[in-house]
Amino acid sequence: MVGVRLLAGDCWTSNYEFTLILHQEASDALFVAGGFGNLKNLIDEQLTRANCFDDKLQAYYYLVLLLHATSNVKQAMENTRLILGELGVTFPEATPDLIYRELLSTKAQLANISQQDFAKAPRMTDKRMLWTIRFMKYFLRQVFTTKVGSVPLVA
Repeated sequence: MVGVRLLAGDCWTSNYEFTLILHQEASDALFVAGGFGNLKNLIDEQLTRANCFDDKLQAYYYLVLLLHATSNVKQAMENTRLILGELGVTFPEATPDLIYRELLSTKAQLANISQQDFAKAPRMTDKRMLWTIRFMKYFLRQVFTTKVGSVPLVA
């Protein structure tokens, strides 16, 4: 937080990248340390000042974790669903027939892929997709504990 407090008043315009990274690193530290009051202020500033949706993704992620940590799980889940929607993820209505079809489709897609193929695959570098996976991991954990029948549709 000391670094953030030392920034110039025009830091978001004069040194945007540095300011964004410093706010992101401070968010990491505050979440780990449990500084939720300061974290909320930092999140709000990032969401207000960041230039684009992609630059806000880390702040949104910490907002979801903060809501969860402060027992606002329903709001955290709703925010996660909205963010995933912005990232292009949609959730169909879970019916037994749809679940069965999706499981068969996944099985067919993976039929000729070995563990070695997965190990040799290049690392994912698409930042948007990496954030999508991070939000999906959170969402899946929550769905698994509340709506077990929907798990195959989001997995």
